[in-house]
Amino acid sequence: MDTNRLKDEIERLSTLTFSRSGGAGGQNVNKVNTRVQAHLGLDGLASLTATELDAVRLSLANRVTLEGELTVSVQNSRSQWHNRELALEKLYILITKAVHGSNMKPRHKTRPSKSARERRLSAKRRTSERKQFRRSRPGQE
Repeated sequence: MDTNRLKDEIERLSTLTFSRSGGAGGQNVNKVNTRVQAHLGLDGLASLTATELDAVRLSLANRVTLEGELTVSVQNSRSQWHNRELALEKLYILITKAVHGSNMKPRHKTRPSKSARERRLSAKRRTSERKQFRRSRPGQE
C-alpha cells in the first residue's frame, strides 16, 4: 500500500457535502454550513489490493453503505476548511488501520488460573451471603 498515493486518491475521489453543525458556534451556528460528510467509493481506490479492500470492507462494515461508499462525518471545528481536512484525515486513518489491523495474529484461548477462579467464586459467595442477610425473615419486621 502506497501511503502518498492513497492520500491523493482519497482527496481526489471523495465527495464532500456540507451542512449545519450542531453545538457551539455563536452567531454563526445557524448561518454557516461547517459540518462535513465525506463519501469515498471504495471501488475506485487503485492503490489497495483486492485483499486489502476486502479487509477494509470487513472491518469498517458499519461505515460502508450498500453502494460501497465509506462515509465519515466531522463537526469538531467551527471552520468548514478545518473540518474538511479532518474528514479526509479520518478517512485515511480508518483505511490504514483497517488494512494493517487485518494482519493481526489470531487470539489464543486462555483459561483463568485456579486461584482466579477461587477468588471469583468466594466473592460471589460473600455477595450472596450479604444479600441473604438483608432479606426479611418471617416474624421479623
